[in-house]
Amino acid sequence: MIMFCGPKIKVQIERIDSMKESCRKVYIQGVKRSLSTSEEEPTWFEIKPDWYDSGIKDKDGVPHYRLRYWCQNDKCRNQGNQYVKLEDIEVECHNCGAMHKIRTALGKLDESGMPVADRYGNFFRADELV
Repeated sequence: MIMFCGPKIKVQIERIDSMKESCRKVYIQGVKRSLSTSEEEPTWFEIKPDWYDSGIKDKDGVPHYRLRYWCQNDKCRNQGNQYVKLEDIEVECHNCGAMHKIRTALGKLDESGMPVADRYGNFFRADELV
C-alpha cells in the first residue's frame, strides 16, 4: 500500500505472505537507496521539500510565491496550486487554460510590502475569471 498524506509523503509497503505480515522499507531515490525486510512494525519516513513550509520556490534565482486557484469555468472546476512572481496579475488553469485574476490571499501586506500568507502558506488566490 502506498500512502500520500498532505504535505508529507509517507510511503509504506506491506507484504502479506502465508498470513504473516512482513515489512519492506523503501527509501526514495536521493534519500537512501536500499531495501530491507523486517518483522518489526512498518517504518514511516517523511520527505518535505524546503519550499513547502515557506511557500516560496526559487526558479532560476527568481522567487515564486504559492497561489491557490479554483477554476471558475463551469465545465472544468479544477483547483490546484501554482507558483507565481510578485508582478503576475493573471494565472492560467492547469486543466482548461481559463485565465483568472490574482489577488492576495488575505488582502494584507506586511511592513515590507509583501503579501501575508494564509494559514495554508498561500500568498495569493485566484478565483475569478479575467
